[in-house]
Amino acid sequence: MDDHHHLSSPQTGRRRRGFSVDAQVALIGEMDNLCDVAEALVTEEERVTRCLLELLVWGSLRDLVAIVVMVITMMIQID
Repeated sequence: MDDHHHLSSPQTGRRRRGFSVDAQVALIGEMDNLCDVAEALVTEEERVTRCLLELLVWGSLRDLVAIVVMVITMMIQID
């Protein structure tokens, strides 16, 4: 078997090219979904942070309990 034949064999070709087109499309879709989840988490974190900062300035104990319950609920949903 010469080197040219070895380099063009299907097994070596698959290894050299990496993922198939279908696998790449699936991977891109999964990465897009992960980006959406990360963006939603950041948005939720920003909202909670804003609520906590407002609470420190204007809030009451009742507001603090409501925010703590909201954060705990959010953490349970993530797990």
